[in-house]
Amino acid sequence: MLEVVALVFAPVLGFVGVFVGYLLNSRREDRVLRRELALEQYRAGQGLFEEIISSAGTRFTAMQRWLWSVADPEPYRAVPARADYFKLLQGWNAACWSRRARLRLMLGDDTALRFLDYRDDNRQAPLSLHYQSSPLIEPSSEPSETGRSLPLLSIASMASITRGQTSQTTSP
Repeated sequence: MLEVVALVFAPVLGFVGVFVGYLLNSRREDRVLRRELALEQYRAGQGLFEEIISSAGTRFTAMQRWLWSVADPEPYRAVPARADYFKLLQGWNAACWSRRARLRLMLGDDTALRFLDYRDDNRQAPLSLHYQSSPLIEPSSEPSETGRSLPLLSIASMASITRGQTSQTTSP
């Protein structure tokens, strides 16, 4: 009788061991796959953030040069500051929809709306970064050689989008 129990129990125990091993292994593979996907999303988000920062910095620098050329045109006679700015602006505007969509997928609707909210077209005080280019212009405390204050740009609001703030910050 003991031999019959052993003959039945041994294969059942073997099947249970194989099944438990399969479950543990599949969970491990699932964790590895989830980790790889999370790392891929992190790298994509990091690339998007670097793209936005670089593009915003280029745009605001070109805007600053253009505004300086308006305030004091003599040093900028040979430099097509206005044409350079508006060429960059076309690229910025063309890429905004794509960047907003990627931000929405990665960080959610609230962050995407802080970057670009089309309702700001009709607002007196826009909330999204895309429409805040003019409030970012502040007069300099130092006058130029002509005696006029030159406008300075503050891009500190770009960092505020990651912190969830939408208020205007002043330049240092």
